[in-house]
Amino acid sequence: MKTIEAEFDLVLISECFDEFMMLLKEIWCWDLDDVVSFPLSKRDITKSQLSKDSVEKLKSWNKLDWELYMYFNKTIWKKIYLHIGKECIKQEVKVLQEKQIQLAKIYLQEGDSVSPKETRPDISPTAVWHSGSAKVLGYNLNWIRQQEDVLADGDF
Repeated sequence: MKTIEAEFDLVLISECFDEFMMLLKEIWCWDLDDVVSFPLSKRDITKSQLSKDSVEKLKSWNKLDWELYMYFNKTIWKKIYLHIGKECIKQEVKVLQEKQIQLAKIYLQEGDSVSPKETRPDISPTAVWHSGSAKVLGYNLNWIRQQEDVLADGDF
């Protein structure tokens, strides 16, 4: 653990991605626009619940992964609380998520992520590969709006 921690200043735990981005914003003095993003490879809300026995077997089989997860999960939350604060992080994440919703309405055709069946590869490079029964969500980008913004900014 100490070797990894010495090599990497921060280790991201994906389930607290928004909190992590707010930590980066704070540490590196970024603006909100620097950290706002849309999650890729996000699953829909349908997932099966594992039994306690299955969870324990998985922890045993993946002992090193589980120990890494527990250690760095604790570490990232300590850093978040140190730099932002326990109460402030909730408000910061709320502001970030409101900005994500605002930008989704502008830059995503449906204003949000869509199921794999609704993803249009002809207009969206965000279509993701998935297997099994997991439904991985994607996006249909509003290309016209993006082109209008590029022309307005002169970034061509």
